[in-house]
Amino acid sequence: MARKGAKGTKNPPSDQPEISEQEQRRIINETGLLNQLPGSPRHVTREEEEETPLAEELLNALLLIVPFTFLLVMMDV
Repeated sequence: MARKGAKGTKNPPSDQPEISEQEQRRIINETGLLNQLPGSPRHVTREEEEETPLAEELLNALLLIVPFTFLLVMMDV
């Protein structure tokens, strides 16, 4: 037997306009709703993301170079 609700489960079109994700983010940032929530992550700007000390950059590079060099040497042998 077929279920009664099996056909036509598609939602009817709503009267509300569709808002793009970029527009939603812009509205949220302008209103400052995320900053009002307790425990919410602070919005990080691109300048803050890019600021890393030289020592941290060297460490990150070494963490990639050492394992890949080991693999290259092992494959060469």
